[in-house]
Amino acid sequence: MPVDYDLLIYEDLSAPMHQVPPAVGDAAAPLFGSRFSDHSVVAVGPGIHEGRVTVVLAFGREPMHEIQALLEK
Repeated sequence: MPVDYDLLIYEDLSAPMHQVPPAVGDAAAPLFGSRFSDHSVVAVGPGIHEGRVTVVLAFGREPMHEIQALLEK
């Protein structure tokens, strides 16, 4: 039986260049480094902690509406 994984990678984006949250469809590499060169931002929502933002990355540029809905709950 195949194993499915959820992966959360924490990146500290407190630098001044990261003061504006990314938008859905943005390329991930300029924000998170070259290891995410094949990824894009697919959902953005409130962070787990106050004052934080959750950014979801995935392959492709299409928004993930189901993930966006979960973030907005």
